Formats: sequence, C-alpha cells, structure tokens
Amino acid sequence: LLRAEFADARPVQRSGGATRVNVFMGGTDGDGATLRVLDDLAGRVHWEKLDVILGAKCPHLEAVRQRVDRLPAAELHIDSDRMARLFALADIGIGAGGVASLERCCVGLPSLGICVAGNQAAGLEALMKLGVVESLGSLSDLGVGQIASALRGLMAEPARLRQMSKEAMALVDGQGAHRVAGIML
Repeated sequence: LLRAEFADARPVQRSGGATRVNVFMGGTDGDGATLRVLDDLAGRVHWEKLDVILGAKCPHLEAVRQRVDRLPAAELHIDSDRMARLFALADIGIGAGGVASLERCCVGLPSLGICVAGNQAAGLEALMKLGVVESLGSLSDLGVGQIASALRGLMAEPARLRQMSKEAMALVDGQGAHRVAGIML
C-alpha cells in the first residue's frame, strides 16, 4: 500500500543507462548506513548525478551533509516531498530493505538492497529471487569497497538493469490501496 505519487511517477520504460544514482537508507537512518554507503562509493564509482535522501531527524545529518558536499555532482534532499520523482529519475538505487524497496519497485528502479534491520532480510531475499533487487546482505557484514564493486558491476549491465526494472514494475504497480478499498467496499 504505497502513496499514489509512486504509481503516478512510473516511467514508461527505462533505458538501462546507469548515470544517476539514488541513495535512501531510511528517513531517520539511526545506524548511519547512509554514511557507510557514501564512504564506500567515494572515489570508487563515477556518476553524473548522485541524489541522497534523508530525514531532518537523522542523528548523522551533519556528517552526511559534509560527505555529500565533498562528492562530485551530489545533492542532499532533506525531508523531500518528491521521493517518487527522485526514485523515478534515478537509474540505480541503493537502499535499505524496508517499504522503500517496494516504492523503488513501483517506479521500476533497479536497486542494490542492504539489510539494515533484521526484519528486512526475508523481504530482500524474496525480491532478489524475483530478480528485482540485488541484495548485498547485512550492512554489518559488508567489507570495504563491496558496495562500490556491486554498483559498478550493475552499472555495466544495461540489459540486466532494463530487465530488473521491467520485473519490478510488474511486481508492484502502486494500485494496492485501490484493490484493498475495492474489497472493503
């Protein structure tokens, strides 16, 4: 059950290009996963645009802001009311395995999923088996450079990116709330 903005932002088809990267590790990100991702990508991956999304209540906000300021073509979006649009504009997402994984699926955003909470593991595993996410496992188990390596690998596979996008949009169409309402009425 996603906000209508995600269904409205669905692209017709993705090109398979990989120049715009989106990072969203959760609005609050109390464990600092966004910092870990940015540190891993710095100097190891090249992009034309990097969008980093975070909530104003993140305890690591200033540290994230400093990292983003040092990265080329990077922009920090705080408490954005354009989440769906930012996901739709991106070519590849990096994100936590919560509800945002389904939001990324709805707009067909091929993604690297990272488990930042125990309750996300099963969902990420299921999405990986369906071919819509490449799961990197638990953040705490990732070695230095592993996120960057996975991102570079995915960026080099435009056909796979197109297929992941197609499968993701087929899996989550953003119409769940309408279906539930129809059943209830």
